[in-house]
Amino acid sequence: MLATILILAFGVLRQDWYTIAPEGKNFRVALPSKPDSVSTRTLNNPSGRSELTAVQLKVPDATYSVHVTENRGRVDPSTLDAGIRKFASNRKATVGAISKISVDGNPGREFEMSERSAGGLKRSKMRWVTSGNSLFMLRVAGVPGGEIPADSGRFLGSLQIGAANKSNAGTRENPIVAGKDDATARDAEADEETSEPKSKVATSDAKPESDADAEAPETKATGKSTSRKAPSKVTLLRIPRNLKSYPPEDLVDVSRSFLGSERDGFRDIGPAGSVLVGVRASYIERFGGPKVRSAQPIYRVGTKHYAGRIYGEVVPPVTTVVAKSGYAVGGLVTHTGLTVDGFRMVFMKVDGDRLDPNDQYNSVWIGDEQGGGPGEVMSNGGLVVGLQGRSGAEVFALGITTLK
Repeated sequence: MLATILILAFGVLRQDWYTIAPEGKNFRVALPSKPDSVSTRTLNNPSGRSELTAVQLKVPDATYSVHVTENRGRVDPSTLDAGIRKFASNRKATVGAISKISVDGNPGREFEMSERSAGGLKRSKMRWVTSGNSLFMLRVAGVPGGEIPADSGRFLGSLQIGAANKSNAGTRENPIVAGKDDATARDAEADEETSEPKSKVATSDAKPESDADAEAPETKATGKSTSRKAPSKVTLLRIPRNLKSYPPEDLVDVSRSFLGSERDGFRDIGPAGSVLVGVRASYIERFGGPKVRSAQPIYRVGTKHYAGRIYGEVVPPVTTVVAKSGYAVGGLVTHTGLTVDGFRMVFMKVDGDRLDPNDQYNSVWIGDEQGGGPGEVMSNGGLVVGLQGRSGAEVFALGITTLK
């Protein structure tokens, strides 16, 4: 029975498209599944140095690729046609009709290309788009002797550039921007342990359009906010390597189904002096409703906000909830089945080194409020300083860690 469930879950997941927005870049694009590789490297060209970002996904019947070249100077759109023909000539390929397109106001071209290979004719469909000093090249290629995949249009049409790549940020109530201040920049860049592991792919949660963040009325994350109050601004920083955390002997785990001995268990603790004030989370539509796919804790020290690690895999759009000033996370209300179907945070008033459960309010609901069994974990008054649980590709359990 378990094997059947696992096979069914894998089959459903393979149908989910995966949106990627590499950190520090100004684009996003959707792929049929998680890419096999994402890389950025510097190139030395006769015209000067440039930076190439490459994304690739191979599936049985096709290869999807994205190449973004950032040059020192502006790319002239009028050179696109000649560049395409030269590209095809170098590959001894035949180019079909070249059509003019526009992506978020940026000029581009769409065309098909065919080239001979040992296995037969290899057909591909491409889009080239210029934006300032960047050239975007998207290609979906069928296998030799095969056809161009039917979903090529969805892939090629998913490219969003600049402000447009944040277009989904407004569909959730509390978007937030990840950034660094001057004092922590060097530490954040040097300390890879404070950011997402290299094996994971940074997605569109890296830089949503707005850095707005505020308390919101309790409502489902998939619905629209009923509040018209202008949100306050907050910048999310990485935790510098030189910031110490709380000693383990001062901590207590409050969990619903988390077993610390399990291989996929996690315990994320903020820097000393911080409290847990929110989370950035994403979800996927699966098994009849939205299921939590990723969770990233947010901590507050004074007026600064710091991001913990990302658990699970981010699938945009991202929902961010952060407690208003003077409040912090006091507990979680969850609906849990095989994974965390959905949850909300309970924010409590901070009173010195304790939480006041008599002064509290709820965050928006994230994920599915109907699926899974309901439950909750609450602090007994101790400050909540960490998020813990179990995760793999998605989030299986969530709990909190408090001070004794």
